Amino acid sequence: MDEMELERRLVTGGQTGEGRVRHARAALRNRIGSTGFRVGIHLINMASNLLGDDIVGRSIRARILRMAGARLDRLATMHGGTYLSKPSNLTLGYHTLINRNCYLDLEAPISFADYSGAGHGATFITTVHNIVPGMNLGVGMEAKPIEVGERAWIGANATVLPGTVIGHDAIIAAGTLVSGKVPANSLMAGVPGKIVRREVRAWLHDLIGEVEETPRTNATADGAA
Repeated sequence: MDEMELERRLVTGGQTGEGRVRHARAALRNRIGSTGFRVGIHLINMASNLLGDDIVGRSIRARILRMAGARLDRLATMHGGTYLSKPSNLTLGYHTLINRNCYLDLEAPISFADYSGAGHGATFITTVHNIVPGMNLGVGMEAKPIEVGERAWIGANATVLPGTVIGHDAIIAAGTLVSGKVPANSLMAGVPGKIVRREVRAWLHDLIGEVEETPRTNATADGAA
């Protein structure tokens, strides 16, 4: 069996004759439905992007996304330029923030717990599929959810892969490639992402305290710089 015949059998489910015709008709109906859905998603994202990030624009954007099925807390914030492939699979908790130009592949649910968020350009991918050698066809596509814990923060341009679970109080450095389970209260950085610090909240608290307690060495006697 050559590669083209293998591809035809994968696409048609191995059917021949009238079975293949029925399969083709069903596939056409599915494509029409899928196209209609994608047009609707495009219009939702376009309307969202036309709105500003002021309090009025954010309020209208949130209402549009709720109408599309997203579960957004009253104080959740979504900025413009972000693309959502299936808003009904998105959950944003209390005081969450999704900054500008993020991409959310929502074939599986993505949830952000209270006080969590994502920086500019962060990407969240929920779909994986097998690759058949010699073919340009992804076979056996599977969607895996992503969970972001309370007070966790994903830095700008980070990429979060399918099935990732980010623990509470975790911090993902900008540009990190994230997969698997990120322990709570840890700092992950790099490609691929690695844990570079534990107990990160205590470390930040101590660091801020040290900065506040450091005296100004270049001050004059009267306090002027």
